[in-house]
Amino acid sequence: MHMNGWLRSGTLFSLLWSGIPSIALAQNAWQLPQKSWLYVLDADASADEGHVLLVDPDTAAVKGTITVGMEPDLTASPDGSRIFVVSGSSAQGKVVMYDARTGHAVASTDIQQRILYTTWPQSSTIAVSRDGRWLFVETMQPMAPGIDRYDVLRFELARNSIREAGRAALPECGIAQLAPESDGDWDLLVHCPLSNIVRRILFDIDGHVSKYADLELPSRPFDPAYGQREHGLLRTQAIVYSGAGDDVLALTGSNELCRLNFQHKSGPCSSFPTELQGRWIPRRPWSYSTDGRFMYFGSGEVADRSQGTASSIEIADTVTMTIVARIEVSTPFRTLAVDSRGEKLYAAGPQAHKIMQIDLKTKREIKEIALPGFSPAIVVPAT
Repeated sequence: MHMNGWLRSGTLFSLLWSGIPSIALAQNAWQLPQKSWLYVLDADASADEGHVLLVDPDTAAVKGTITVGMEPDLTASPDGSRIFVVSGSSAQGKVVMYDARTGHAVASTDIQQRILYTTWPQSSTIAVSRDGRWLFVETMQPMAPGIDRYDVLRFELARNSIREAGRAALPECGIAQLAPESDGDWDLLVHCPLSNIVRRILFDIDGHVSKYADLELPSRPFDPAYGQREHGLLRTQAIVYSGAGDDVLALTGSNELCRLNFQHKSGPCSSFPTELQGRWIPRRPWSYSTDGRFMYFGSGEVADRSQGTASSIEIADTVTMTIVARIEVSTPFRTLAVDSRGEKLYAAGPQAHKIMQIDLKTKREIKEIALPGFSPAIVVPAT
C-alpha cells in the first residue's frame, strides 16, 4: 500500500526527466565548500527540475548551484568529498555523483521505480555507507491498485563510477528512512513507517541479503489528543540511530521517547505528556548532537497538524529521556540538521523559502536565511 499525498507511481506519472543526457547536468558557479557551509536541496514537486545550492549561512549568500532533475533527493559522503543526488521520473531516474570541491558530475547511472513525492522530500530515501563504498537508494514498484513493492538498491561506488550491486526487499515499507551501520555486522538500518518496523540488512559479496533482523516498533491506541486524522494505531514517527550498537531511539505518535534494543526486542519508554500537551510530533524534523547526547525534533500545535510542519524545536536528553528545552522559531519548518561542529542547528522551511539558523549554546534563533525563488527542503552541512 502507499501513503496518499506522499507517493505517486511511475505508471500514473511518467513525466520525462528534464536533465541533459548522460551526466552533463547544468551547473553554475561553484566555490570550494567551507566547513560552516551548507548543501541545500531546492525541491518542489510542482517543478520540472530542482537544484543543489551551496550556501554560506554567515553571509546568507549562495556560493554555488547545480541544476538537477525533477523531485530530487540529496545526501553526502561521510568524508564530505562527494555529493549524491537522485532525481528524475520513476521511469527515467538518475543517480549522479558530484565532486563536492568543484560541483562537477563525475559519475551517474539510471534508476527505475525510484521513490517520488507530491510535496517536499522529508524522509531519507538515499544514504551512503560509513566507509563511502556503497550507496543505498529506496525504490517503489506499483504491483496492483493500492499495492506497491518496496526495495532498497545497493550501488558500488568507485572514483568515477556507480554500479548497481545488490537489492533487498522492504515489504510494505512506505517512504523509508535509511541509516548506514558502521560496525561490520550490518550494512543498513531501515525504518519502514507502513509496517512500523526497523529492518537491519547485511549484504553478501554478490549483493544478496546475507541476513536481516526486524524490530517491531511501539504503537499505541488511537487518541484524538494527538491530532490523528483517522482512527487507527499511533505508530512510531521517527527513528534515531547512531550507526553502531543494538540500541535505537524511537519517537512515537503518542509523544514519547523509547530506547529499544534489537537483542531484547524492547526497552524503556518515557512519555512527554506535560511538555507536549496539545502538540504533535511530525515524522521528519529531527536531528541529534554530534556526541549523541541530545536529540532535536520538531513539534507543532495539534490544530495545525494538517499543515505537516513543525513550529518549535524540542531538545531531549537521550540519557535521562526527558525534554530539557524548547526553541521557538519564526517560521514553520519541515527538516532539521546540525552543522559539522555541533554549534548550529538549521531548520528548513520550503514553503516560506527560508532556513532558520539556531545557536545551540544559547538555544535561540539567530537569523533567517532567505532564499527567494528556491524551496529549501533538506539541509546537509558540509564537512
